[in-house]
Amino acid sequence: IDNIVNKYIDILNEKNRGHAGLRGLIEAGAAFLENSKDLHQICEKIIMHSKPNPIPEWMKNKFNDYDDLLRFIKWQAKRNIENSHYFNETNFEKIVNIYRNELK
Repeated sequence: IDNIVNKYIDILNEKNRGHAGLRGLIEAGAAFLENSKDLHQICEKIIMHSKPNPIPEWMKNKFNDYDDLLRFIKWQAKRNIENSHYFNETNFEKIVNIYRNELK
């Protein structure tokens, strides 16, 4: 958990190349997490370092719970989703809909 938090913060501080937000969590290794409680704890620790939550409320609201969110993160990591899908809620919702359709 701490390793992912540190990698994510290094990305934000530009010590490592990468992105902020959900994409940054994937780049930091969140797709390899085994359970959603760890994902929640990572977000809390990032906030404790005075950094913004990598998963804003509008993004979180697209998912039933952290289990669903972690499945989505793993799904995204396998597909290397373009960064443009994270720019705004409309684009993000499109990728969430593709994810939901593939689950059916």
